[in-house]
Amino acid sequence: MSSFANNQPSPAKPDSVAIGELAIAASAAGYPMTVMYRYFGADVLGALWHRHLQDVGPNRGLHVRCERHLRQIETLVEQLDLILVSRPRLYMPVVWTVLLRAQGTLARPAIFCQFADRDPDDDPGATVVIHGRHGEPEKISHYLAKHRSSALRPLASRIIESVSFDPIMLDMVHASLPRQRDRNIVRSLLAGECILRSAASCDGDGSHFHASVEHYRQVHCLAQSPILRPTDERGRDQGGITGRICASCLMGAKKFPREG
Repeated sequence: MSSFANNQPSPAKPDSVAIGELAIAASAAGYPMTVMYRYFGADVLGALWHRHLQDVGPNRGLHVRCERHLRQIETLVEQLDLILVSRPRLYMPVVWTVLLRAQGTLARPAIFCQFADRDPDDDPGATVVIHGRHGEPEKISHYLAKHRSSALRPLASRIIESVSFDPIMLDMVHASLPRQRDRNIVRSLLAGECILRSAASCDGDGSHFHASVEHYRQVHCLAQSPILRPTDERGRDQGGITGRICASCLMGAKKFPREG
């Protein structure tokens, strides 16, 4: 019986876990991201956030629960890789504090927050909204029970210069996405994918991270996830990746020749 259990296939990484890791890596490279979580139960979200705190390592994450913690951000922002905001009303003060206090540094902390209904244009950051539906909470619980932290903590110290982007790829992104906010989301996801893939392959010395078409294809695949689609009754744009961005990624990927 134990032999059978040990031969069970390892669960695939849930999209919500992958998006969180991309956000942390992108922010470390100077492309800060916010991930907002909607329809996640407190037990699942708590376990997921605890996993991401383990990813960044001791003293690199901060849980903002009251206004007093805003003052800590002002003094610690350059030492943080992740900020967790469990009270949505504190999100806007947090994101503006990070934006204005970290102007002189490359790395920024990623911000994870429980969903707050608001006008997306009021948000100064690159924000995606993920939805705890389509079986995602069960996938998260199963995955976290089988996998340890991915240990993202060495990333920030390795990134000396920002990520460069294939210019033709960026032209396609800009042509297909008229809103700057949507472009920022895609650029951040591309930066995160580039950093994580380079780290996994031990490629890059901290100053030569280049986002290519292959990174774009990976982002496109992730963008198809149903957890990134608006799911309210009117299908409103909630500040995350929408079906329009998914379609734009698909059209752009088809126009790029394969590398190598």
